[in-house]
Amino acid sequence: MKKFLYIALAILGAGAVIAAGYLLSNKNNPAGGAVSGPPGGGLPEVNLGSGGGTQPAPGAPQAGLPQLGLKFGPVSDLSAVDYYAASDGSITFIQDDGEIKMVGGGKTDSLSPAKIEDILYGSFSYDGKKIIAASGNPEAQDINLFDTENNGWRQVSVRGTSFVWSPSDYRIAYLAKEGSSYSAYSLDTKNKSSGPQKLFSLKMLDIYVLWPSPNTILVAQKPSALVAGTVLSYDIKKKTFAVLAADKFGAEVAWGNAAGEGLLFGGNVNGQGGSLGLIDLTGVAVHGLNFLTLPTKCGFHGESKNVGVSSGTKTLTQTSYFLDCAVPRDQDALRGTPLPDGYYQKSFFAADDILKISLADGTIYPVFDDQNKYIDAYDLKYAGGKIYFINRYDKKIYFVSP
Repeated sequence: MKKFLYIALAILGAGAVIAAGYLLSNKNNPAGGAVSGPPGGGLPEVNLGSGGGTQPAPGAPQAGLPQLGLKFGPVSDLSAVDYYAASDGSITFIQDDGEIKMVGGGKTDSLSPAKIEDILYGSFSYDGKKIIAASGNPEAQDINLFDTENNGWRQVSVRGTSFVWSPSDYRIAYLAKEGSSYSAYSLDTKNKSSGPQKLFSLKMLDIYVLWPSPNTILVAQKPSALVAGTVLSYDIKKKTFAVLAADKFGAEVAWGNAAGEGLLFGGNVNGQGGSLGLIDLTGVAVHGLNFLTLPTKCGFHGESKNVGVSSGTKTLTQTSYFLDCAVPRDQDALRGTPLPDGYYQKSFFAADDILKISLADGTIYPVFDDQNKYIDAYDLKYAGGKIYFINRYDKKIYFVSP
């Protein structure tokens, strides 16, 4: 059953399928975008966004492996900094002390008991086989590399900030402060004898990098409701820059590598709320969204199905792409909050529903809307028919079945 723009998001019910209402056809008003790291920490209370009060979050379900028929629950009773969800249902994750664990096959295994002090963040390669863990000085981070195939760590002999993986191989990109500028480098971690390759230098303050496609790196300023930020796209082969978004308050971006589209948030000039939209790698607006959330509370995924057999025996498949978003239930409170500052500084805590949205026709599939459970989800990933996320209240990994 399809409903359109004038249908309010509040009427979403369990099992309902709502279409195309999330799309706003204005392609001349894209939101701005800038990279933001994942929120950290978990809190024991949830701000319901109305009445100025807080309420203890209800107890989480008992931790354990996803069971047949179970629609929602924690993957493990351990907290995580980042994780990789495999199609076979196994989950590899890095804890906030640097220990690497894997959940799968009915048990939890420790891949590495080694500890890392003062860990800042962790990140998995495109295939989940390698992990980088940043620690130490935020402006000159120490990087350690873990290989899941031999369960060993080694230190990477470079320092910098904003380390990110290539979307297609084992290269990493990062920034290094050099005088009044930041320089971006790439490093092939598979080749131990290779050294850093300089990509470019920029005189911009408080910047991040993101690597959305093999030949494109995005450069963006830290998002703030009080600062107008800029997002640049750098073509690695042509060695040229293009402006993706300019002078956008609160600008923040997330990217869907396979879908070829990104999510961009731009704040309002009054410093509260903002708008969210889909763009392509050239910065052209694809669609607006009629609900509000932050890019770090969303993810992209593709689902393939067999559609026939070609002449011979080759099976033909068709891939559909989706946007998964954790959407705060109290939209009015969110729109009255300085964004994204209020969320990351933890003056606003969300109680989320989770939506799955078709990028082809805008159909909305409610995935999670249990009003008796409170989650504040970020770092959404899809694998094996399930959507996974980290819950900000306890930093544990959860799953939900669409």
